[in-house]
Amino acid sequence: MIIPCTYFGNIEWFWTLLQGAEIEAHENFPKQTLRNRAELLSDKGRQKITVPIKWTHGEKINVQNVIIDNSERWRTIHLNSIQSYYAYAPYFEHYFHLVENLLAKQHNLLFDLCIESTQLILTALKLNEKVNLTSQFSNLNTIEFGKSGLNPTNSGFQSMEYYQVFSEKLPFEKNLSMLDYLFCVGPVGLENFVANHRGIITAPIIK
Repeated sequence: MIIPCTYFGNIEWFWTLLQGAEIEAHENFPKQTLRNRAELLSDKGRQKITVPIKWTHGEKINVQNVIIDNSERWRTIHLNSIQSYYAYAPYFEHYFHLVENLLAKQHNLLFDLCIESTQLILTALKLNEKVNLTSQFSNLNTIEFGKSGLNPTNSGFQSMEYYQVFSEKLPFEKNLSMLDYLFCVGPVGLENFVANHRGIITAPIIK
């Protein structure tokens, strides 16, 4: 399986990564995808945070060469948004400093930021997984990720409900960024995530 790089990828993306998927490292960057966006949950529902990039209309550029537009205050916006949405999540204080440390770095390339955000989640999952990149552009279709997740013909993923910050007022939102799971479920739940999504146990995670 081949998956795109993502910024704090969603749950289904990480599930696919744990199945041994490779990250596409040689495609031309397509705009308006989760490669530079993450989906979080606010009290008003699903929200996107976006890493701004430098882009010339019609330009084709390798995904590893996409430059972040650091003239915008996107890091501050992202940290404020995450803090606003998850300050009352059970494990916010346990993990937020990791996100702060990541965004304190002056990344210039989007691809580097995406890979480091992936490593951050894997570290929080207490996994020593190696992130595998494609060695050349693949003619196979890269599996795409959005609100609908994977193409049903390609996925064995089944969403499992867990506690979310606004569960009392909002219906469960599936397949958000793994940051949502990280802040809301914490270390025990993260172990369950790995076990469930590797088929080690079959019991669902209950709110």
